[in-house]
Amino acid sequence: MASRCADKRGINVLAETIEQVYASSKFDCIISVDVIEHISRPLEWMASVVEHLSARGVVIIATGNMEYHLARIARSNYWYASFAEHVSFFSRRSLSHLASAVGGEVVDSLEYSFGGDLSPMISSYVQACKFMLAVTPKAISSAFAPWSALSLRNYPVLTSLPDHLAVVIANSPERSWG
Repeated sequence: MASRCADKRGINVLAETIEQVYASSKFDCIISVDVIEHISRPLEWMASVVEHLSARGVVIIATGNMEYHLARIARSNYWYASFAEHVSFFSRRSLSHLASAVGGEVVDSLEYSFGGDLSPMISSYVQACKFMLAVTPKAISSAFAPWSALSLRNYPVLTSLPDHLAVVIANSPERSWG
């Protein structure tokens, strides 16, 4: 369904799932917004995603933040957990463990509120990804610092209730940064 919607908007869809993308296909930036919580086997999915990254590529994952204080208090009664199609739940720490298990590493993260348009932020991430391809891993934090400041200044609602989380995952330095 999502691929059909994207196709109608003129977005080139390579395949319906990451597993259907040619194994030899490598990408500098893979963006997954509100997808991973629908994946029943997130370890296998993450392995496929990381396998499709170029040597210096990154994946940006946005999902519900189960470390958000209301999520911790309400547990299974939390609004985000009430959707039957949400079968996996994450925090920065659990995404870090997941990335590490498949040879990746969380290099940046940002908490934000579900309400609002993420398009400007995703565009900023893509621009930062392009910049990162030309820098070393030590410059990653500074590459994303302007984006964090921009979101705080222009999108206060997105940072007022951090019920969602965006993480940037790169191949581990030992694997690909050389």
